[in-house]
Amino acid sequence: MIKKLVLHGVSTIDGKPVEQVGAGFNRQLLTHLLRGREHFDGFVLSDWGITNDCPEACRGGWQHGTPPAIGMPWGVEGSTRPDRFAKAINAGVDQIGGTEESAILIDAMRANSVTRRRLDEAVTRILINKFRLGLFEQPYVDEAQAVRVVGSPRFKDDAEQAQKDALVLLENRNGILPLKPGIRIYAEGSTPAAIVARGYRAAAGPMDADVILARADAPFHSQHPTYFFGSFQTEGNLDLAGDDRLLKLVSDAAGHVPVVLVMRMQRPAILSQLRDSAAAIVADFGISDDALMDALGAAHGPTGHLPFELPSSMAEVRLQQSSRPHDTAHPLYSYGYGKSWELGAQGR
Repeated sequence: MIKKLVLHGVSTIDGKPVEQVGAGFNRQLLTHLLRGREHFDGFVLSDWGITNDCPEACRGGWQHGTPPAIGMPWGVEGSTRPDRFAKAINAGVDQIGGTEESAILIDAMRANSVTRRRLDEAVTRILINKFRLGLFEQPYVDEAQAVRVVGSPRFKDDAEQAQKDALVLLENRNGILPLKPGIRIYAEGSTPAAIVARGYRAAAGPMDADVILARADAPFHSQHPTYFFGSFQTEGNLDLAGDDRLLKLVSDAAGHVPVVLVMRMQRPAILSQLRDSAAAIVADFGISDDALMDALGAAHGPTGHLPFELPSSMAEVRLQQSSRPHDTAHPLYSYGYGKSWELGAQGR
């Protein structure tokens, strides 16, 4: 629950204390500040579930198998649901997210909790955007044409090329990349079919290979598994635990078989434990096995650069300012870092 609302360090607006309610219920933020001071003329859509109750399963998590409860009536937990609808609309929300209970607003208007003028204002803002999109002039789509456009070979090729261009080369010792034609590759975390399809041989085990290709996600820990949103999050430390399977694979192979590590950076990762053992390290941001194998064997190397820094340790992460990006004291790889086969390290 939000205990105190602070907007960029400000707890008052125009000399008045900010009402301690969620933004979707706060007239000071939506009407006075957003529309009055900043002259916003679009429509305001609230977060999902702000008018729902938040029972114990919502506040404290639920047991396995119990349906999730989603409610975010922050600051108005004690109000009735009709009162929450009215407060949100009167605060400046034009569309309440995640609900189609329009009857509650009609009842609120009849009870004089919301004026018809305010509802008409909200509806007008929403309809203006629908007209701008042409939804009334062309309300129907040609489904066959949509399939031809979305699934066109050219767009698929463009998407695959974008995946390749986004790769960031961090390390490439002894010219292990690009991969040499016909070598034996042991795949960890990717399909052997993509390897064989490009003329390489699939090795049965890591020590039977010329190169180990290891794909993995950046480290994370599930810290709120019994909460609806928390169960989706990748949280916790950015480094690998001492017993991590990937760490053991790279460590065991060091000095015997070169490891090409490809890590999907859905969040920054600390690679200090792997940097000296892996022959090559590549960061990806979502790439298919086929596109990856094409890129790793291409004569021209990746052109991508890191969109965030990769810290050297959790100790430095804990010392950085959480409100600022890429500001650890000694990052392992700085923001904008990237190499290529041909040119070596490049900065942005």
